[in-house]
Amino acid sequence: MNPPETHPLVLWVGVIAAVLAVVAVIVAKTKEIAAPIAVWLSSIEERRIERQARIEAAARILNDARVDTLSVQVRGLAGQLDEALREIVSLRAELHAERSARERLAELEAENAVLRTRVNGFGGV
Repeated sequence: MNPPETHPLVLWVGVIAAVLAVVAVIVAKTKEIAAPIAVWLSSIEERRIERQARIEAAARILNDARVDTLSVQVRGLAGQLDEALREIVSLRAELHAERSARERLAELEAENAVLRTRVNGFGGV
């Protein structure tokens, strides 16, 4: 019979124990190396959400600036339109006054012509 340390079962148990010890060391080292990688991978979604929030905040700021600029431009255009409307109303009033004056002038010229005809008719009698 073989001595106990050379028995095949004892040898296999020793090999299995050595393999398990090596695997345990590898697993421990792998966990040690993989921990920061796992933390980094788990924070990818968080970083994506933060980036999206920054982009949306910048877009809101830019949009607010555009709205402010457009509001100023619209107020300026409204002022110009108000001034143009006042000018149009003024010009219409002037045109109406001029037309009325021309109509009155035409009436007076017609009346003048009638009166001249009458005066000439009296002078020739």
